Amino acid sequence: MHLKSVTLKGFKSFPDRTTLQFAPGVSVVVGPNGSGKSNVTDAVLWAMGEQSPLAVRGQSMQDVIFAGGHGVQARSSAEVELVLDNSDGHVDLPVGEISIMRRLDRNGEGEYRLNGARCRLVDVLEVLSDTGLGKEMHSVVSQGRVESIVTSKPRDRRLLIEEAAGLGKHRKRRRRAQLKLDRTQENLDRALDVEREARSRLKPLKRQAEAAELHERLERQTLEARWELGRDDLRARRAELATAQAEAVAARATLQEAQAELAEIAARRELAERELAERTERRERIGHRAERARAAVDRIELRLERTAETGQSLAERLERRRHRLEVLSQQAAADAPDEVGRERIEALEAEVAQLDADHAAELERELAALTVEVEAAAARTATAAQTVEEHAAVLAGAEQACESARAALRAAERGSEEARRDAARIGAELAAANQFLRSHASAPRGERSLADDLVVEAGFERAVAAALGGRLAAAIVEDLGSGEALLGRLGADGGRALVAGRGPKATDATDAPAPGARRLTDLVSGPEASVAIARGLLDGVWVVEELTQLPSGFTGTAVTTAGRAFFGASGELLQAPQGGSERVLAERNRRDGLITQSEVAVQAEHAAIAAAEEAGGVLAAAEAAREQADGIVRDARREQSAAAEAERRARWLLEQRREAPEQGAGAVRRAQIEGELAAERRVAERARIEREERATTIERLQVAVARDTDLVPACARLAQALTSALEAVRSRALVIEAELDEDRRAGAGVAAELRACAAAEAQVQQRLRERGEQVTRTEVRAQQTRDQEADIAASLTELAQRLGLVAEPADEALDPQEAESLRTRLERLLRRREQLGPVNPLAKAEYDEALAHVEELERQRTDLETAMRELRTLIRDTDRQIHETFQETFEAAAKNFEELSAHCFPGGRGRLRLVREEQPARTVIGGGSSEEFEAGVDAEDGAEAEEQRELGEPEEDLGVEIEITPAGKSMKRLTLLSGGEKSMTAIAFLFSVFLAKPCPFYILDEVEAALDDLNIGRFLELLRAYRERAQFIVVTHQKRTMEAADMLYGVSMSGDGVSKVVSRRLPRAPDPTPDPVPV
Repeated sequence: MHLKSVTLKGFKSFPDRTTLQFAPGVSVVVGPNGSGKSNVTDAVLWAMGEQSPLAVRGQSMQDVIFAGGHGVQARSSAEVELVLDNSDGHVDLPVGEISIMRRLDRNGEGEYRLNGARCRLVDVLEVLSDTGLGKEMHSVVSQGRVESIVTSKPRDRRLLIEEAAGLGKHRKRRRRAQLKLDRTQENLDRALDVEREARSRLKPLKRQAEAAELHERLERQTLEARWELGRDDLRARRAELATAQAEAVAARATLQEAQAELAEIAARRELAERELAERTERRERIGHRAERARAAVDRIELRLERTAETGQSLAERLERRRHRLEVLSQQAAADAPDEVGRERIEALEAEVAQLDADHAAELERELAALTVEVEAAAARTATAAQTVEEHAAVLAGAEQACESARAALRAAERGSEEARRDAARIGAELAAANQFLRSHASAPRGERSLADDLVVEAGFERAVAAALGGRLAAAIVEDLGSGEALLGRLGADGGRALVAGRGPKATDATDAPAPGARRLTDLVSGPEASVAIARGLLDGVWVVEELTQLPSGFTGTAVTTAGRAFFGASGELLQAPQGGSERVLAERNRRDGLITQSEVAVQAEHAAIAAAEEAGGVLAAAEAAREQADGIVRDARREQSAAAEAERRARWLLEQRREAPEQGAGAVRRAQIEGELAAERRVAERARIEREERATTIERLQVAVARDTDLVPACARLAQALTSALEAVRSRALVIEAELDEDRRAGAGVAAELRACAAAEAQVQQRLRERGEQVTRTEVRAQQTRDQEADIAASLTELAQRLGLVAEPADEALDPQEAESLRTRLERLLRRREQLGPVNPLAKAEYDEALAHVEELERQRTDLETAMRELRTLIRDTDRQIHETFQETFEAAAKNFEELSAHCFPGGRGRLRLVREEQPARTVIGGGSSEEFEAGVDAEDGAEAEEQRELGEPEEDLGVEIEITPAGKSMKRLTLLSGGEKSMTAIAFLFSVFLAKPCPFYILDEVEAALDDLNIGRFLELLRAYRERAQFIVVTHQKRTMEAADMLYGVSMSGDGVSKVVSRRLPRAPDPTPDPVPV
């Protein structure tokens, strides 16, 4: 089984889908720092369930999602898929490949998929548990984790061994069993409490059940006595009911006789009442006629009286009207027209007409003058409006000029500000360059160094640094004595100096070693003395693009712009470090450029300031012109407003004059005349109205006199007719009164007969009530007896049903003594039942139910105890299996570690030991060469472990301690080891675990970074020795490690922050003869 491929999409620096295909053997991932090669290790960790963001070099899990780069959009999710080859059936699944995929969105939603099916993290861990891959991830050593294996706690190392041994699933099984055991114990405790409580309720329920049983017996005996008495009562009540029914029949017969007598009397009374009603009706009719006759007499008398009064008032009114008519006729004859008043009115009207004509002529003259004034004001308003428009156009042009000047000023100010910022930035960079050059003065004791004097063409600083090496920092002295004095002052610190004029001389080299090669001496300049020294040192040094262009027989020196140098005489290849002496040369070149840029920036700033000042002057002039134009426009608008106001006032005066009333002496005279004319007209109108009203009144009085004259004889005739009618009506009323008296005498006999019938009916009614009350009493008594019989029958039926007997009355009456004995017994039974007190009738059922519940609880408790025994057995078996498997793996790992320690530390030794976390620290590195002491420690640890297993205590507090003693050293703590020794110790530990329980694949991220060449060789020997047994994926910078690869992956990153991967399969070279490695 091995890792077949890793597919990344949106994970860290891999935004697009990228797949790395792996094969058995050794695969090496290389690339420069920051290219994203360690992201492959993080991807494997993350896909296999890592939950800590720190383990994948992040602050939160969202940090693994690609955050975007230059021109590349950020991704919304990260996805990593691992494909494991399972063709050998290492995992018990019916598939040849196992795919594990993990996905995470920016909103925190994530998922796992196993062979495409969605699953949980625990399912992934369960599948990988038998392979040695677990949450401890001992097979994936990420960057910087090598040292943590050595410095970690012993218990953490124990977990690594347990994971390799595949004990994760057993630990989970034991943890689940322990949880079940704890829950079962809780259930058992609760079951015991419930059972004790249930048993405590049994005795009271039993006593209640016995009392209920006694109460039931007493109740049955009571019911039997009541049943006997009830049968006798039912018999007696039925006999009483028969007697009461016979009495009721007799009473109803007597009642019927009285009702027949009452019916006969009612018939007589009805005849008398009918006759009396007829006479009463006839008497009422006669009475009505008499009443109408009397009313007619009264009406005729009243009307006759009113007729006499009407005739008298008519004669008086006729006399008054005739007298008034005579007076009005005399006034009409004496009234004549008023000719003087009419002439007076005509004269006044002629004078008013003359005044109107004079006023119209005067008004026409005034309106003509006002119209001329209005036209002049309108002309002034039009002229002012034209002036405002002309000056407004001038103002708009001035404002546009101001806006252009402001825009030019803003542009000049922006240019000035940008020039100022550029000058400040260049000044800051120049200060930083000067500060760097001051702080990196390379010559000792303040002397001037060769690097301080040389000026190198830009881009060739690293080439000069690679060719001169440390001589760039050497001080320049005049002679040997000065150099000796300088070195003497340096003392033990040491130093280097170059004597002017004593170095090698430059020669004229003619042939370039490669196409495009340049002499390095042509690229340096500066003071003559320093340049002479430099050219002498750089004589024969060429700058080439690639060292591979050099011919095979080249014996000179060649360098590249990247700082890589080849010394042909010695065959040495050198890479100048970045940030060394060439930085001083580059910063000096940069400083010279910055000085020039600073001068240009200052000039640009001054020019921009001058342009801004000029633009400010132009703006000031434009604003002055705008202010002047604005003032002229305001004056023109004020003049326009004044002209418009004058025009409005003239028009208003014109309208007011047209509508104003007449004024002056003519108006006064006109008012006087109009007043006199109105008075005369009112007098004439009043006389006319009086004549018309008098004529109308005369006509109305003439008509009324004629009508009253005709009414006087009619009124006399009406009085005579009413007198004759009154006498006739009085005669008829006397006849009707006689008929009414005769009818009253005839009705007195009928009333006497009716009173006799009423007296007889009252007597019969009294007897009838007595008979009815008797019937009611007999029926009530019979009904009461019937109700008692029904109640007794119902009670007897209920008793018979409860006793299971027949509800029939007794055939014969009970003997009085026997009945009294039954009543006495019933009272005694009732007293016993009362003495028994309240009884729970459901006590027996509750007791049976509680007893069954206790038995059920006892069965459940037995089941829980059985389950606990089985769980304890499972836990003991699991603990034994964990202990045996761990002990087997640990012993194998310890044996392998001893052998690998001897390989990794020739002449040294090491071992693994089980210790307790709380034990005091012992000597774990060196200092324990005594074999007796080590044997004693082993015996002590073994005794403790044996005692612990016998007691059944957990071994989780045991840890794995590493003891290592390099050759020739005696150390006390692992932290005192060097970085390389810690790395070799961790590698030895990892390979010892690997040999004990191999894992499908191992990912080692820069584990050999701290190793020297010798230890790298030992590490590679381990890889070559075991690459047939496991798959190794190594992330490295070391060239020797690359040479051991079967598959090489190159990771690079461009400026957009996206990692690119290229791969190449290498032919497996024959392994060099290594030191023997334990296998």
